[in-house]
Amino acid sequence: MHTLTSLPSLLLCVLADAEQSASLWEAMLDALDDVSPLVDDARTGLAYLDMRGMPGEPHEWMAHVRTCLAPFAAPLSIGAAADKFTAYAAARRSGDTICSPGDEARFLAPLSIDLLDIDERLRERLRMLGVTTLGDLARLPHGPFVRRFGVQAAQWHAAARGEDRTPFLPRAQRIVIEAASFGEGRVEEEAQLFFALRLVLARLCADLERCGRRIGALELTLELEDGTECRSEIPVASPSAQEKVLGDIVRAKLTGATFPCAIVGLRVRAMQTEEGGEEMPIFPTVDADPRSVAVLLARLEALTGETPQRARTRAAHALERRFWYEPWKL
Repeated sequence: MHTLTSLPSLLLCVLADAEQSASLWEAMLDALDDVSPLVDDARTGLAYLDMRGMPGEPHEWMAHVRTCLAPFAAPLSIGAAADKFTAYAAARRSGDTICSPGDEARFLAPLSIDLLDIDERLRERLRMLGVTTLGDLARLPHGPFVRRFGVQAAQWHAAARGEDRTPFLPRAQRIVIEAASFGEGRVEEEAQLFFALRLVLARLCADLERCGRRIGALELTLELEDGTECRSEIPVASPSAQEKVLGDIVRAKLTGATFPCAIVGLRVRAMQTEEGGEEMPIFPTVDADPRSVAVLLARLEALTGETPQRARTRAAHALERRFWYEPWKL
C-alpha cells in the first residue's frame, strides 16, 4: 500500500483568476517556484507543480501555495493527483481536493464531460449518445470510439479513465547574469577603462560557465561622474562565453568613443542567453573499430556504475511499448 508521498510523482494543479494580466501571472509563477522547482505553465491562470521528492503532505503543499500567492489576492482553487487531467478535475471542485493515486477512475466517473477540452458540437453529439459523465465515456469501447471521433478521442478516453499521459513541461527559469564595478575610483583614460572592463567580463564569463550558457549579445552600461548613464546593446556575431572574444567585441565598440566626464561605474549584462553545450561525436571517426567501442563502454560503466544499454524496437500499439533496453555488448 503506497502513501501519497511514497509514489514517484504527484502533481498540484493551481487554478487562479483567468483574468489576471500576463505580467501578473508571471509574477505568480515566480512565487510558485518557492513551492516546487518544477512548474508547468499550461496557460494564464493554470499551472501544474511536480511535487516529486518534496517534503510534506498534499494539504501542507496546498497551504504553502496559498501562502505564496496570498499577496496577489487572486481567487485560487487547488487539486492534487498523479496525472494532469485528474489534478485539473480536482482543482475544479470546491475547496482543496486530493485524489489518491490509484483512485482516479472512481474519482472522475461522476464528473461532467465538460471538463474535457472538446468542441461544443462534439460534446452535444456525445450527450445525444447518452454520454454525460466521464464514467460514461470511460465505459465506451476504445476502438470504435476512436474510429468514430478521431485520433484526439484516444486522449479523451484515457483522461476519463484516469490515465492521462500529457507530458509535464517545466517552464524555463529566467536567469539574470551580470557583473558590475562601482565606487572604485574614476576612469579618465582608455587603458583604465579596458582594464576595468576585463575584470568585469571575467566575472561575467565565470558565471556563464557555471550556468552552462553563452550569449548572443550583451548590454554595456557606463555611469558617468555627472550622474548620467551611457547604455548600449552590443551584438555578438557567434554566441560565446569566452572572455577574450567578448572583450575584443566590446573594445572595438568603445575604441575612439568620447564621454563628457569621467566614468565612475561599469556594468555588463548577458543578453540573448542560450545553451552553452556543443554537439561532439562519441568517436573521432565514422567507422569506429571494435577496440575503441570496447574502451568507451568500459569507461561509461566505470563512470556510471551501470552496464551501458542498447535501445531495441519492436512492433506494438502503445508508443511506450515499442522499445526496450538490453545490455550493450560487442
